[in-house]
Amino acid sequence: MQHRGIMEPRRGGNGMGGLWAVVPDPDAIVSALHAEIDDCDSMVAAKEAVVWLAPTLTLQIDASTELVRRLLGHMSAASRDTRLLHTRSTQAEWVASCIVSDAEGHSAPGAYLGSLAAIAERYGISLEVAVEAVRILEDHQQVVLKRGRQGGVFLAGPRQSKALHMTNAFLAGHHASPKRCRLLLDAVNYAMIELACQRRDDQGVLRVQQSFKSMEQARNPTALGTAWYSFIRDIADLAGNPILHFTARALAGSILLRRVSSAELPDAAARELFDASRLIMDNIVSHSDSGNKEAHLRCQFALENYW
Repeated sequence: MQHRGIMEPRRGGNGMGGLWAVVPDPDAIVSALHAEIDDCDSMVAAKEAVVWLAPTLTLQIDASTELVRRLLGHMSAASRDTRLLHTRSTQAEWVASCIVSDAEGHSAPGAYLGSLAAIAERYGISLEVAVEAVRILEDHQQVVLKRGRQGGVFLAGPRQSKALHMTNAFLAGHHASPKRCRLLLDAVNYAMIELACQRRDDQGVLRVQQSFKSMEQARNPTALGTAWYSFIRDIADLAGNPILHFTARALAGSILLRRVSSAELPDAAARELFDASRLIMDNIVSHSDSGNKEAHLRCQFALENYW
């Protein structure tokens, strides 16, 4: 919990010591998110997200929209700062990329990559540069540096989104309304559907078709609803905007964490969800945007009273 940025240790007696829950600061969320989307141009993604979300962010004022405004506003600055850092740390960046490249396909999560001294010797660099390279990879959650006699640099396991946990804690700590989160989520999902139609490629379309087929083959209405999340996730990947994708995951997670209605999806809602999703898939395949907004609203209407 402390690593996720939602707990902090405090000293003191009389019940004041121990771990305490904290509401993450938006700037800390921005920093965590920037470390997680290193494979994209965050400045372009943020500007694109602003265009699509501007109407909702302007009309709706609450904790969720305030946080998204901060994320979109600060990601551009964070991107510029990172590029300036890259010009000063070219050697460390190069070593960091070499460490990851050499480990790919040969090392399982948790594998020992060597000591800092061994890494410095392997790549013919100073210990200071090796330390900086490992810090870069730690920031991106790709390696773990352990201290002590049994320490060294170890390959990290699958990334756990620290920014996602922090965002959920922020929304809960500020009592963000699930209804307000839903309105913003609708805007985000619709933007990703439209972008997916514009940026379709053969592999992406195939993944969307396969996830829709999983919905079609679902054993019951609730399983169909669960499969829909894979369907919309594949659409998000095809849309190619990781900031919108992150925002959708955060808002959806916040809504589900505070769900008070039944987890069982009725047959009528599942049929509506399936029919609307089929229209969206057909539009992606045919490179069309006809009726996407209405189809997406049908999906949300099918889910809102249950999920």
